Amino acid sequence: MRLQAYCLAGLACVAARSDDATMAGRLWTLAERIEQQIGFRMLAAERRRYEHTLTPAVRDSDEYRAGLATAADLDPLSAIAELLRS
Repeated sequence: MRLQAYCLAGLACVAARSDDATMAGRLWTLAERIEQQIGFRMLAAERRRYEHTLTPAVRDSDEYRAGLATAADLDPLSAIAELLRS
C-alpha cells in the first residue's frame, strides 16, 4: 500500500505538469487517503518534492479543488481500479 501512495503522488505530479489539475487533485487526495488508512506519511524529502510540483498555482485552482472533492469520499483502491480501466 505504501508504494501505491508514492505511485499516486507521482502520477498526480504528471497530471499537474500536463495541465490536468482536476486529475492531480484526485490522485493526490487518493495518495493521502492511503497514508491515513495505513498510518504512515511519505518521507519528508519525497513529500516536499511532490508538493513542489503541485505548485500553489495548481493547488489553488478550482479544477484542483474539484478533484479533491471528487476523491474525498472514495475508497482509494476502488478509485485506482476505476482510473486504470478508463
